[in-house]
Amino acid sequence: MLTLQNITYRFATASHPCLDDINLRVGRGERVCIMGPNGSGKSTLALIMAGLAGGFEGSREVRCARGASPTVGVLFQNPDDQMVATMVDKELAFGLENLAVPVASMHADVRAAARSFDLDHLLGRLTAELSGGEKQRVLLASLMTLRPDLLILDEPDSYLDVAGRRTLEKELARLRSERPEMTEIRITQFASVALTYPRLLLMDSGRIRADDAPHVLLSERGIDSSFGSLRTGGEQYASAPSVIRLKQVSLEYVAGSPVLEGLNFSLSRGETVAVVGPTGAGKSSLGHLVCGVLEPTLGQVEFLDKKGLPLGSKSATGSVVGLFQFPEHQFFLPDCRQELEFGPANLGRSLSDEQFRTTMSQVGLDPDRFASRDPLTLSMGEKRRLAFAVMLALSPSFVVFDEPTCGLDSEGVKAFASLSLSLKAAGVGQILVSHEADLVRDLSDRVLLMEQGGSASEMTTDEFLARRDCGDLVAVASGLVYSFT
Repeated sequence: MLTLQNITYRFATASHPCLDDINLRVGRGERVCIMGPNGSGKSTLALIMAGLAGGFEGSREVRCARGASPTVGVLFQNPDDQMVATMVDKELAFGLENLAVPVASMHADVRAAARSFDLDHLLGRLTAELSGGEKQRVLLASLMTLRPDLLILDEPDSYLDVAGRRTLEKELARLRSERPEMTEIRITQFASVALTYPRLLLMDSGRIRADDAPHVLLSERGIDSSFGSLRTGGEQYASAPSVIRLKQVSLEYVAGSPVLEGLNFSLSRGETVAVVGPTGAGKSSLGHLVCGVLEPTLGQVEFLDKKGLPLGSKSATGSVVGLFQFPEHQFFLPDCRQELEFGPANLGRSLSDEQFRTTMSQVGLDPDRFASRDPLTLSMGEKRRLAFAVMLALSPSFVVFDEPTCGLDSEGVKAFASLSLSLKAAGVGQILVSHEADLVRDLSDRVLLMEQGGSASEMTTDEFLARRDCGDLVAVASGLVYSFT
């Protein structure tokens, strides 16, 4: 079905190849999982397998048993990279239109896909208004309508809530049952996912280092990792707030459809609050309000000093930092060094070469290798680490982490947990938006549970984890990590 021979690929600005002499054969109907550290070349390999990247050395061949040109479906790591239509209905129909499917059949397929992925309530919505998880579900549904011969999924569950992950697995099982000849290749960072596949490839430094059954290659040996000592805590901001308070805050993007309604919430220095809830419940919007990216439709976002007295909104400048769900949305400069230098420079400070090197090393990025790299050429996990470095360079008092472990390898997830605990010890207040139960359990002091329609409720972390529906809101990780054997 798919054959790659001696594939080598190098980015124009890179000193080392991203892929180095890859040889791979995947048979018709085979199911293969791929794992590996951030920057190991997984996503680039997926693009080459899908026929979406040229300029490589070697050869690629995809054959279909019936002799016709095979249909290839691919889901990118970032849903924004392949969203082409302005409306959800049009996005679901886009692939079918390109295959010249008759209109009557097309409408039926779109309705069936919307039902399968619980998207009926999104029909008629603008795709630009969707959350990251909603976009991912729409794209997955549109892929399933194509009934592809070769299906390539690049971390398809990264931005999905628990319900979305269950729906994904159910629909993949249904598709495999209906079309056992379909070849499926899936990139993941979850060992629990890899264990459900018959074959696992482990990648590192652009090479396939192992190819065997998952239970042979996966081990329970953890990786001791941290970002090291942190230079943070907002000490450089004399007027930095000590408390952020939301009073009767409501937010609407469309009149009459509240994303948040009458929310009262506060966060103090040194606290970590986990924000959980289904896709589209307004978690990212809450983070944008706290950071000043959005203004509430009603109510107030207040910044208070140690005595509880109000400070001006300018007190949040530099001291309240948000990391977006998709880190590349925050990058706009030509190299990583300039990205780190930009924030401090806007606050009247300079970032010395020593500080740059220390900050990059703290997040696991080699300063010599990455200083001149274009941030948009990094892998998703490397982009996430760079976003952490940009945050640390500002030495904030409060940080909003929106799905901070999406795209990170197992070592990166452990390192993020260490980073969060270090920030807490330094007196930094944190909002942690996550669907991962282990992060909520280990890092948060309390939980804000958000519901569709704008309502929210607050509880201790223990109270949340004891809820009967906890498993429907956050996913419990397997605890397994991969290691090369």
